Amino acid sequence: MKLDFIYIGPDKSGSTWLFNIFKQHKKIFVPDAKDIYFFDRYYNKGFKWYENFFKESTQSQIVGEISHDYMFNSEAINKIIKQYPNIKLFTVLRNPFEKIWSQYLFLIRSGVTNKPFKDAIKEHDDLLEKCLYGKYLSMYYNMESKNIKILLFDDLKKEPKIFAERIFQFLNVGFQENIDYYEKTLPASKPNSFFIAKMAKKSAIILRELGLVNLLGKIKSNKFINKILYKPYTKENKPKMTQEDFEFIYSILLDDIEKLENLIGLDLENWKNHKVKDESRTK
Repeated sequence: MKLDFIYIGPDKSGSTWLFNIFKQHKKIFVPDAKDIYFFDRYYNKGFKWYENFFKESTQSQIVGEISHDYMFNSEAINKIIKQYPNIKLFTVLRNPFEKIWSQYLFLIRSGVTNKPFKDAIKEHDDLLEKCLYGKYLSMYYNMESKNIKILLFDDLKKEPKIFAERIFQFLNVGFQENIDYYEKTLPASKPNSFFIAKMAKKSAIILRELGLVNLLGKIKSNKFINKILYKPYTKENKPKMTQEDFEFIYSILLDDIEKLENLIGLDLENWKNHKVKDESRTK
C-alpha cells in the first residue's frame, strides 16, 4: 500500500487544523478518522485492517494519516520505518507549558478527570510525559531514517497560510488557494455534564475496539454533537494555570526544552522564558 506521510503527534498542537486542511486539498488523502493508532495499539489487527482506511485514495494523491501517539512509542517508530523506509514524518511542537494545560482541560472536557491540575498529573502521568519532546524525538534521530520535519505551533498561530505552504513543500504537493487556512477549530470547552462526557468517552473507546474508527471520526467532528455535549469557556470562566501549578512542572519541562534545542538546533528561548500570571491572587 502507498503511504507517503504520517503526522506522529503530539496532540493539542494543531492536528485538527491539519486534518481540515488535508481534507480540503485535492491532492492529499487522509482517512475520515484521526488517530487510527495502528502502529502502537492495533498492530495485531494486521495490515489488511489498516489498509482498509485508505481504500478510497488514488495513485495521484499524496496519502497519509494523523496519529497523536506514535511520537512517544519506540516500537511504533520502528514498525513504521521498517514498513515504509522512505516515509515522510512530521510533528508540530507546541510550547509544552501551553500544551500540558490544554491537554488537562481536554481531560476535563472528556470526563476523564475533574481533579485539580497537580492531582491530575499525579493520576495521569502521560499528561507530563507527552510534553517531553526532547526525550522522545531523540529516538527518531537515533534511527536510520532522518526524514522528519520539525515545525512549531507558534508559527502556525502567526501565519497559517505560510505554515501550510511549508508543509505542502515538505510533502512535495502544490499549494492550493481555495482552502480556508484561517478557519477556527473548536475552542477549549467544558462538558455540559461531566457524567455524559464520561459516557461519551467510553462509547468512543467501544467504537474504536469495534473497528468503527471512521465513524468515530465523523461523530467527533460533528459540530451539532459537540454543541450538545460541550460549551466553550468564556474569557472569565476558563481555568488558568497558577504560579504554583507552573512551578510544579517548570524544572522538568525546562530540562527537556534544553535537550530539544540541542537536538533540533532551533531557538526555544521564548519557551524557556515562559511565565504565568497567577490570576487567582487578583480575585
